[in-house]
Amino acid sequence: MRLPSNVKPYPPFIKYFVSLDKGFNFGKTIYLNKAIYEDLLKDKPNNLSIAVLKHEEIHVESVKEKGVLKFGIKYIFSPKFRLHEELIAYEEMFKFLKQKDETYNLDRVAKALSSHRYLWVLSYPQAKDILQKLWKEV
Repeated sequence: MRLPSNVKPYPPFIKYFVSLDKGFNFGKTIYLNKAIYEDLLKDKPNNLSIAVLKHEEIHVESVKEKGVLKFGIKYIFSPKFRLHEELIAYEEMFKFLKQKDETYNLDRVAKALSSHRYLWVLSYPQAKDILQKLWKEV
């Protein structure tokens, strides 16, 4: 698969600053863990790898619409905005996975949304409930 120029593997130093397992965006650049990045370079990448890329592309589109500074400030300081942004990105990811007859570990995402990674945007039970509803609706 040919990747857009704004998609890159994690920089080597990132492991010292954040604990991310799949990917993240910084401004308009998408950083993916090595396994996902390398899988996406294959002729037939794994559906989960494509879904992760789709999730991050949603964030990049939002950054383009709102601007890097506005998006960054709102994402960090507004739990409501952060949750909204994550849910629209997960919705896109879930749609793709369901179209491919794939499943996804909602429990893992609920744990992440209720942790430091997403600045404790929700409690675990709230996150699990919202994600299960989202999965059913897409």
